Amino acid sequence: VSMGINRSDIMELAYNVSNLAAAGLQPSSAWNNVISTTLGKWWLDPQSAAQGPSGRYWQYDVAEAKKLLDAAGGAGAPIKLNYAGVRYGPTFALVAEGIGNWLLELGLDVEVEVQDYASTYFPQTRAGNFHGVAIGSAPAYPEVSGFLNRFYSSASSNASKVSDPAIDELRAKQAIEFDPEARLEQIHEIQRINGENMYYTPTS
Repeated sequence: VSMGINRSDIMELAYNVSNLAAAGLQPSSAWNNVISTTLGKWWLDPQSAAQGPSGRYWQYDVAEAKKLLDAAGGAGAPIKLNYAGVRYGPTFALVAEGIGNWLLELGLDVEVEVQDYASTYFPQTRAGNFHGVAIGSAPAYPEVSGFLNRFYSSASSNASKVSDPAIDELRAKQAIEFDPEARLEQIHEIQRINGENMYYTPTS
């Protein structure tokens, strides 16, 4: 599914980067990893060689994505796409609709459910009580552990209920690591593991 999402087009749709650049500004076109680009060195650029073999899963390649879906028996599978409607504004809704269209292009049978944030999305979907794909946003945590605890801890914010032993071990190690370079590599490795499995699939 990740390979069926065109992140470069999302950057244009959401942030209008080409027009901003044409106007003489310098917009960022960097893609978020499971760690936001806002955290500098802690962020692992998914378009760089440092992402390793899992970098291929970030590239837009519909033909290969369809092959992988076929091999997994997922071709034509029904899938529900859940997201909150007006909560995050019209641009977010456009991106969510775009992702739904890309899933349709992969041959998936997409059912869109635009949810009320207060009554459905926050108490149910964001807490992990959903089927299919949920689209949401993450706060810009000031410290990298905020992202790791949100996505991989036992808290309700881990909406996909991810429990990967390798990530769990690295998350615990980085929390008590005093060597900055060793901690940096542990956090980068978590991003590589997530990229290999796409437990969470950053889209822009």
